[in-house]
Amino acid sequence: MQRARAKSDGCSDLTFDHLKHGGTDLTGRIALLLNSILMHDTLPGNFVISYTAQTVPISKGRNVNAADGANFRGIALSSIYGKLFDNIVLCRFEDKLQTSQLQFGFKAKSSTNLCTFVLKEALSYYVTNHSNVFCSFLDATKAFDRINYCKLFRLLLKRDLVQVLMF
Repeated sequence: MQRARAKSDGCSDLTFDHLKHGGTDLTGRIALLLNSILMHDTLPGNFVISYTAQTVPISKGRNVNAADGANFRGIALSSIYGKLFDNIVLCRFEDKLQTSQLQFGFKAKSSTNLCTFVLKEALSYYVTNHSNVFCSFLDATKAFDRINYCKLFRLLLKRDLVQVLMF
């Protein structure tokens, strides 16, 4: 059986397999590069380039009209080094990037199953006791299209992530 092709960064022919199997010499050189970036507060241009010639359309939901372009978001392929640096920053500052305990979706080791269960149990309780039940639902499928970046930046500043954001 032929092995599936590893994900490429779109900017070059590099994949995470190259980094994974590159050995300790490559790992050491990448560590020097990333430390230099932090020390000199600057990024090489190819770290922030996204390759848009291979933009992949991603559906914003399961049951959306496939003929409507507004229901899709384009995902550009980013630099492998940029992704690696992002993952290191996320691991390094994990304690400062905590979310609310009330958030369930889009979070590691979490799902919306518990919320769905609680909703079903509450509805069942009121229906069984012959009470009226009123629900309100929020469709957040396009929520990321309307992010208030100033508010997000202030929140990150408040959590002492300034040095990460300033390079």
